[in-house]
Amino acid sequence: MLLYAETHYPKYWLSLTRRREPEILVDVPWRVEPGRPVPVLLAVRDAHRYPVRLDAVEFAASAAGVVGAEHSQAEYAHRVPLDVEVTEPWWWRVYHLKPLPPGRYDVSPVIRYTTTGRGGRRVSRRTVSDNYRGTLHTPFELLVASDPWPVPDGWIAGDAHVHTDYTRDQVEFGPPVAAIDSMSRAMGIGWAALTDHSYDLDDAEDDYLATDENLPRWKGFGEDIAAAGTDVFLVRGEEVSCGNSRGENIHLLALGIDEYIPGSGDGGERAAAVRPELTLPQAIDAIHEQGGLAVAAHTGARPSWVERITFRRGRWNRADIAAPGLDALQVWNGERDGELDAALAEWVRLLLAGRRIPVVAGNDSHGSFGRSRAVVLPWISLRDDRSHLFGHVRTVARAGSTSPQDILEAVRCGACYLTDGPELLLSARADEVQRGIGDRCGELHGTVCARARSTDEFGGVARIGIGFGFIGEARERWTWSEVPEAALLAEFELPSPASVPGYVRAEVQTTLGHSAISNPIWFTGAA
Repeated sequence: MLLYAETHYPKYWLSLTRRREPEILVDVPWRVEPGRPVPVLLAVRDAHRYPVRLDAVEFAASAAGVVGAEHSQAEYAHRVPLDVEVTEPWWWRVYHLKPLPPGRYDVSPVIRYTTTGRGGRRVSRRTVSDNYRGTLHTPFELLVASDPWPVPDGWIAGDAHVHTDYTRDQVEFGPPVAAIDSMSRAMGIGWAALTDHSYDLDDAEDDYLATDENLPRWKGFGEDIAAAGTDVFLVRGEEVSCGNSRGENIHLLALGIDEYIPGSGDGGERAAAVRPELTLPQAIDAIHEQGGLAVAAHTGARPSWVERITFRRGRWNRADIAAPGLDALQVWNGERDGELDAALAEWVRLLLAGRRIPVVAGNDSHGSFGRSRAVVLPWISLRDDRSHLFGHVRTVARAGSTSPQDILEAVRCGACYLTDGPELLLSARADEVQRGIGDRCGELHGTVCARARSTDEFGGVARIGIGFGFIGEARERWTWSEVPEAALLAEFELPSPASVPGYVRAEVQTTLGHSAISNPIWFTGAA
C-alpha cells in the first residue's frame, strides 16, 4: 500500500495512528529539470471531520551536495501566509518555488496550522513535511539537475503506471490530477498513464465502502484529465482487478479507455475477499472492445501472505503472462531488484517462443513525488521512504506527433525503451531501410548498432550489450562491449545474424548503476 496514508478509518476503533486532525502533508519532487520552478504540493484530507486553519507554510532549501562548486552555499527560503479555514474532505494547492541552481538540496517544508483541541480549545501547531504519527518528519531530498534527462529527438519519456486521488479508500489516497500535470512538467516527464484502481473508481463520492451505479468518481476522473494542461499527455486508464488462471485477483492496466471496467475482488470493501468478477481473458476483451491497451501490471511482484489471505491476491503465473491478447508487460515497477529480473526472464521466454510482446516501465506511484508514506499495519504503524517515486523509471516512446493516441500506438508496437537514466537507441538495416526499436522487418543487412547517451547525473556509459534471440532456442546470445573511460556517448556494432526468424535487443549500464533496456527489432518473418 503505497499511497498517502489514510489514518481515520474505521471511525470507532482503537488506533495508534489516528489523530484528531486531518491528514496534512507536503510533497516535493525528487528531481527537477534545470531552470524549472520547483512545484510543491500541500494537501489536506478529512477536514470535514476535523476542521483546521492553515496559518502558513514555509520552505527552506539548503544545499546538501554539489553539482558545480560555485553553488555549494546556495540557500533559499520562502514563506506563504495562508490564514485559510479548511472544512472540506479534500483541499490542496501547488506552490512553485523559484528555480534553484543545479545541486542537491534538503527541502524542509514547515506547516503552521491551528486545530480544535479537547474542550474546544484552539491549539496552534507546527510540523515538518506532514502531521502523521510514526513518520520521520525529515527534509525532502531534491536534485536540481545540471542537464536534462537524456531523451532522443522525437521520443517522449513517461510513466506507465500512476495513481491519482481517485484511488482512495480505507488506508490510502493519492494526489490530484492537476498536481501530476504540474510535477510532470517540472520533472521532464512528457506523458503519464493514470491508472486508478477499479475498486475505487466505482465508489460513491462520499463513501469508499459503497458503490454508485452512476459512477461519479469515474466521470470526475475523466473530467479532471480533460481539464488538465496540454504540455503533458495524460492517458486515461484503469488498474483492473481480474482473475488469473487460479481464480485469484491480479491487476491489469487498461490504457486509453473511456468506459469503466468492473473489478472489486481485492478492494477490501467486503467482510471477506471475493473472487474477481472478470477473468483475465474477459478483462482483456473488455479493454480491446474500447480500443485500449491491455498491459499486465508489475508481473514480477509477489503478494505478501497478508494480501493473499485478506484480499485473495495472486501473482502473474506463466500461463497468465502468455495469455492471448495481452498488449504489453510492465516488467519494471519502480525498483531495480529481483522482481525485475524475474519479470524479464519470463518476457524472454515469451520472445524466444515467437511472441511479439513489448515491455514497459512504471512506478505504481500514488503521489510519492519525493517520498512514499504508507500504512504498514492498519491502525498500528506507518512508514515513509523513497520507494516507487513518480518518474523514477520511465518508458521512453517514439512518438513523432503529439497526442496520447500516438503514445499508446508506440507502446503497442514496442517502439519504446525502459530506463532509470541513460538513453538507448538500437538500429539495423533491412530491406534497404533503416529499422529501429519496435520495427518488424525482413532479412537484416550489414551491422546492428546500439547507441547510448548518459549524463554526469547518471554516470558514464560502462558497457553496452546486444542480444540476439532466435525463435525456438533456449536462451539469447549476448555480446557486451566495455566502454573505455566511461564516456557519456558510446556506440557498439555487431554483424547482422544469419537469416533465421528472431529478434535483437539491447541494454546499457552506467558507472553509477543506472541502466536502460530496449524492446526488440524483429526480423525475418518471426511468428
